[in-house]
Amino acid sequence: MTGSLVALPALAAASWVSLGATTKAGHPRHPLYVAGTTPLEPFDVAAYAVAQERENPRLTGDFRGGLLAKLE
Repeated sequence: MTGSLVALPALAAASWVSLGATTKAGHPRHPLYVAGTTPLEPFDVAAYAVAQERENPRLTGDFRGGLLAKLE
């Protein structure tokens, strides 16, 4: 699903952020589980989408032949 978001021109050019550092697995943290004072940090959503496609190939219907092929 993330790949389809990144493919939209308006969102591809956006500056993405996450609340604090990502998890060990590279996922952005959920706002309910982060302190309100946590600063925003840059988030590379294109790299995240490619990593998700590589780690979860069966869940990547939106990515097939798309984002991963374009970014490599």
